[in-house]
Amino acid sequence: MSFNKTMLKLGALALPFAALLFMAGNAALNRDAGQSVWQVKIAGYDPRDLLYGHYLTYRYEWNIKGDGAALPENDTCLCLTASGSGHRDPDAMPMHCPEKKTARCDAVIQAWNSHGSYSLKRGSNPEQYFIPENRARELESLLREGKQTLRIEFAAHRDGHTAIRTLYIGEQPLAAYLNLPPPAQREGG
Repeated sequence: MSFNKTMLKLGALALPFAALLFMAGNAALNRDAGQSVWQVKIAGYDPRDLLYGHYLTYRYEWNIKGDGAALPENDTCLCLTASGSGHRDPDAMPMHCPEKKTARCDAVIQAWNSHGSYSLKRGSNPEQYFIPENRARELESLLREGKQTLRIEFAAHRDGHTAIRTLYIGEQPLAAYLNLPPPAQREGG
């Protein structure tokens, strides 16, 4: 009898862990299913203060096609289509979100429309990206002076939501760029 009680107790303890593992696996499948990855150029949001704490503030430089300045802020989507560079610097056509079911797009994302300037609908405006403090001024300078092209890579999900993946400096993701010595050390000074 005590063996059965022990097995029941172990089963009762294992059940929540099994449910948690199932939920985590299901969330990972849903996160990765039906997404496409895009890269869009960025520029400084406010040239007087690009650095806000440990965050680089920026705005997107979309290749806007069509006129969407009159679209409302809360019902705007961007229809993304691959340009000559593929998913890098896509063409973006503003549209009403209800139209996305009939649009011929590679991806449709939810966006904020502020007088014809579009940002990803993620709750933060201006857009910000966390950067390490020891390289913050260097990255701010790259963004301000345009010495390198900076891009944000994001995943676009089927439901229109987006998730920022990484910052690119030139052709390198931020993690690879940070593994390089600072420019002053690379130039021998």
